[in-house]
Amino acid sequence: PAGADFPNLPFDVEVTTVDDIMKEERVDDLTFMKIDTDGADLLVLRGAEAAFRRFRPLVMIELSWLLEEFSTTPQQMFEWVLAHDYRIVRMDGKFCTSRGQFLAGFPWESSCDVVLCPAERTSELGFVPI
Repeated sequence: PAGADFPNLPFDVEVTTVDDIMKEERVDDLTFMKIDTDGADLLVLRGAEAAFRRFRPLVMIELSWLLEEFSTTPQQMFEWVLAHDYRIVRMDGKFCTSRGQFLAGFPWESSCDVVLCPAERTSELGFVPI
């Protein structure tokens, strides 16, 4: 079976943040990010705070039902996005304007891709409210 060669044994991994990498590598532009971390999404976003403030990138993110494995709730994800003046855009180009729309529209038993878009770019990119 898949994964049979990799038993569930603990192991150590080195962890860093987007902001630290950008500083160490002297990155001076960021227009797009792809995040697919099987539930650690909010941790990645929090580790990219400076990049989000400075560059306002578009982000393709796979929101995972595994959020709770990282002590994160869907509400916390939504609040982080709003606090940074971003919008959660579905693959049909429509963005959530309320927490209720976000929570109702996400298949919490699986995963789905969405775009996090700076609020000031939604019209330019043709995204519309639900």
